[in-house]
Amino acid sequence: MFLVTYYIIGWELNPALLTSTALSETSIAVVYSVLTQKGLFKYKIGKLIMVATFITDICTAIALSVLFTKFDIYTLLFYVVSLAVLVMAYYKSDLFFENPLFKNKIGELEIKYVFVLLLGFIFFGSLGGGQAILPAFILGVILSDHFKNIQKGEVKAKFKTVAFAIITPIFFIIGGMKVSIPLIYSCFGIFLTLFVLRQLSKYIGVYYPSKIFLKQNYNYVTMMMSTGLTFGLVAAVFGLNNALINQTEYSVITGILVLSAILPTFVAEKYYTPVHSEDLGD
Repeated sequence: MFLVTYYIIGWELNPALLTSTALSETSIAVVYSVLTQKGLFKYKIGKLIMVATFITDICTAIALSVLFTKFDIYTLLFYVVSLAVLVMAYYKSDLFFENPLFKNKIGELEIKYVFVLLLGFIFFGSLGGGQAILPAFILGVILSDHFKNIQKGEVKAKFKTVAFAIITPIFFIIGGMKVSIPLIYSCFGIFLTLFVLRQLSKYIGVYYPSKIFLKQNYNYVTMMMSTGLTFGLVAAVFGLNNALINQTEYSVITGILVLSAILPTFVAEKYYTPVHSEDLGD
């Protein structure tokens, strides 16, 4: 993708790198939503797709941090604070979630606790030019261990409600408001070329290894891993806000991500969704 955007299309280095990074991810929001709705998390196929998505997205977040972070003393502070918060969250969060002074209160203090951690990442990330998305993503993985206890299912459900009903729609609305449809039309050839190349590279990169190592459902895995949206849109918004890409490039990237979230998901659910329990694994 980088070779096409940089050498053939002729975009500058930063837009080419950011576009390649943004379009390389798999949408964790789309994958999680589909797997949850289909009840596939209790089977091997669902766990496999989610793990693969996690690895893809964390690599995208790392690439975004390495390529576009300007290292200085504040950047060091950001990483030191992030590491300290993550260690604290791993070892000490249960002291907060299990404290009778905080849990099951009308003020939803458990949710506010997590928001304080996220806002800390955002503040120090902005101060040091780092990517808050990477420690935030790791924080989610760390806190998942604290919610495996069935007694915490109510708190976990509240987090899902806040995330999917409030935070996610607001983020996508803000991101969508920055898109210019006329600018996409003005360079529709570039838009179509990048979309086709993205989907082909994703398909080829996932289909053949899946076919080798999986006896079945490799088409479904390929389609789900070909989706894009969440981390790519984060990268695009970051690039636009920091003048790494212009409005046209942002609109093209976002349009491709939206289309890649819709089409592969439709194909996967329409033609390849595992139906029989014996097809899903244990």
